[in-house]
Amino acid sequence: MQSFDERVAEKQELDVLIERGMRFSVPKRSLLRYIGKPDRSFLLQQPYLGTLDRLSAEFIHLDLSEERLAADWLSETKHLTRAHVTRCARIVAMAILNSQWRIRLCTGLLSRYLLWHLTPQTLLRLVLVINSLSNIGDFINSIRLMSAKERTTMPVRIETPAKPRA
Repeated sequence: MQSFDERVAEKQELDVLIERGMRFSVPKRSLLRYIGKPDRSFLLQQPYLGTLDRLSAEFIHLDLSEERLAADWLSETKHLTRAHVTRCARIVAMAILNSQWRIRLCTGLLSRYLLWHLTPQTLLRLVLVINSLSNIGDFINSIRLMSAKERTTMPVRIETPAKPRA
């Protein structure tokens, strides 16, 4: 009888999520909701490296001080909301667009749309999915493999003369 391994099951679930992506929808709130579907649907997929670079640049600008948050919780949450709400919508928009030219051309428009259509609960769910889809673990492992200090065979460089064989 085989035992259930939670880590293997979680890894398989993450692989399926990365492969298929996640579709989510936001309700239409204009007169267009009466024409066609009442929701607008978006697809989050694994970001390309360029998108991952842009997302990381946006993540770096999110600063959160636990000390200030602990000292004055209500006031600090209002300051953080004001400072970062547009950046959060921008991060979700970049993850949806996932293309160099689409990010350059459409991020502003889509982030403004999401700013007025996402709730904090939906934002939290999307951020968790974006972090899972980013697959940072595989990216870090790739870096580890490329920068390995120890090698099984040392390369023979062209610049160094070969030793004559006896």
